[in-house]
Amino acid sequence: MIPDLLIPRTFVLSARPAQYGDTLSFDTKPERRVDLMLVSVRWSQPLPRSEFYWHAVAKNVTVGDTVASIPLFIQKSYFEERFANLAGEATFTLDGDFRFGQEDDSGKNRFVVLHDLERKPSQHRFVPTQITRIGNIVHALATAAGFADKVDPLRPLEDLLLNQPMRTFIRPLACAGDILLVPAQDQQGMVKVALSWKVELKAVKENYYMGVVKNKTYEHNNVIFFIHAERYENGSHLSLPSHISKLAPKNEDGAFEFTVAAHSQYGEERITSKGRFVVYHDQKLKPPQYVFVNAALAHTTALSSEAASLVQPDLEVIAERVKKMFGEGLITFL
Repeated sequence: MIPDLLIPRTFVLSARPAQYGDTLSFDTKPERRVDLMLVSVRWSQPLPRSEFYWHAVAKNVTVGDTVASIPLFIQKSYFEERFANLAGEATFTLDGDFRFGQEDDSGKNRFVVLHDLERKPSQHRFVPTQITRIGNIVHALATAAGFADKVDPLRPLEDLLLNQPMRTFIRPLACAGDILLVPAQDQQGMVKVALSWKVELKAVKENYYMGVVKNKTYEHNNVIFFIHAERYENGSHLSLPSHISKLAPKNEDGAFEFTVAAHSQYGEERITSKGRFVVYHDQKLKPPQYVFVNAALAHTTALSSEAASLVQPDLEVIAERVKKMFGEGLITFL
């Protein structure tokens, strides 16, 4: 039997591919040396270049991973600056400083890289570090012992990623802490929609308001926003502690400045994170994401041409697969 210390865990699926804003963690002092090893990556730019990276295995804290499974490469100098003095788990948040590679647009076999962005190795340059490491340590032994299936699948992956540039993590349309400008009920811009779904076989029907709102924090982003009717409408609802007027002050134009936080949720296409929308409601209602997507598709013309540009190309092209791709429950902002 191959010693556990020598069998690397490579390209095991996380709950979903890592994305912008996720918090990842890895062990800076792992028991298994294959979970933190110094490797060399070589490429041309256009002259031959090489760099040392620490290769770790991370888990996605945001999605609740309990097992480290995401390949992580950190340029040696970056590792020494940020993580070398830490003992135990190190955590970090994925942002524009990080790059990633993956097998295809579904996010399959996604790995994460932190390095000087002036360095331009293609994706496949990180796969041979896996193959070389295995080859130097246990490939022959693994093959003889019948473990070749753990090793050889990496070879076609290297071919698949040949000369593919590293990808950039894209900021979603809305993140926790962003301020969204939500028109008040006496202003134009929000449309009332009736949504229906089932919770444990019980039919539920609730009214929401939907509109395209501006992200004040990230000004070139506009976001589709849903709010439960009783948290938005004037009249008797104004006295509710959860009414938007109780937590979002109005700006000089009369719009609510709504801060995205744990009281709000979001939905998005589960693999690519496209089409993110924000929902403010009683989270005990538990509507699935697809009911909001269907409402956005059905009311695109009622909203505006601006809404159409947000929904179409991200959602309309997959309308027939909405329920499959947006079938999960909403996700709470952390």
